Amino acid sequence: MKRWVFLLGSMLVTASIFPKGVMAKQIAPSTSPELVMASPWSLEVGTGISLPLNKDISKYFNSSLILDGSLGYRLSPDFTLLVNVNHNTYHTLATIGLPLTVQWPNMNVWEGNLLGKYYFSNSSIRPYIFAGPGIATTTFEVRGFQSNTHILLGSTETNFVATAGLGLQFQVCHQWNAFIQGAFSFDFTNKGASSLFSLISTTLPGLPRPTTFLPVEVGLIYNL
Repeated sequence: MKRWVFLLGSMLVTASIFPKGVMAKQIAPSTSPELVMASPWSLEVGTGISLPLNKDISKYFNSSLILDGSLGYRLSPDFTLLVNVNHNTYHTLATIGLPLTVQWPNMNVWEGNLLGKYYFSNSSIRPYIFAGPGIATTTFEVRGFQSNTHILLGSTETNFVATAGLGLQFQVCHQWNAFIQGAFSFDFTNKGASSLFSLISTTLPGLPRPTTFLPVEVGLIYNL
């Protein structure tokens, strides 16, 4: 009888020390996406289109295909820091009214950005915002013919750029996520200074400051 009383007392003491659910929480594996991913590093690749929004630019350049890549480091479950590189080429087939027959005018833009991304949810579908500064190298180039002679006009300038946007991330599997996002990219170009637009300023205005683009992308994120 004393043995049973002792065993019953031991069980009561154990139950009081370990309340209901504590041991279950210790044993049950976590299903939080942030805890499942051991490494804070990630790789992102994306593609889409970028639209020039300024009136003077959109007259002469059409939308561009975006090629985008980023290396990310997760500082917290809700915040990731990204080093981003992207490339855009804006073409037009318009003939410019000069004593020059222009065939392939284009504007090539390389951007390098340092972006902060903030997530509003820890579920499998995660809305987010992102923003940050960067540097853009813009090359203006016109290839054409004058009096049966091939002519190349162009120049390059490097300027500061600022980007801000929002997106939605979807968990695909353990290490893969997909995303769709849009942004405003502000390229602080030198208005009319040493660019293609100054070379042909009798026809085209100088670049606005800033030159604004609207990139829209889809892509994949791989958690390393």
